[in-house]
Amino acid sequence: MINVTKTYLPDKEKYKKYVDQIYSNGWITNNGPLVKLLEKRLAKCLDVKNSALVSNGTVALEVAYRALGNEA
Repeated sequence: MINVTKTYLPDKEKYKKYVDQIYSNGWITNNGPLVKLLEKRLAKCLDVKNSALVSNGTVALEVAYRALGNEA
């Protein structure tokens, strides 16, 4: 059963390791080490050559549109 009313919380110690890494390198977003790691893991999981994380669906659609050779 998938409980949709209870929030999923990750393992606290594993989560703290990521938070410690963020504090040590001072980089949260915009092509930072953890973003690059997630993109790499997603590409491997999805068995694709590349992946790109974006801030929202509108940006994702714009990237896809331009990748198809269309200009806005």
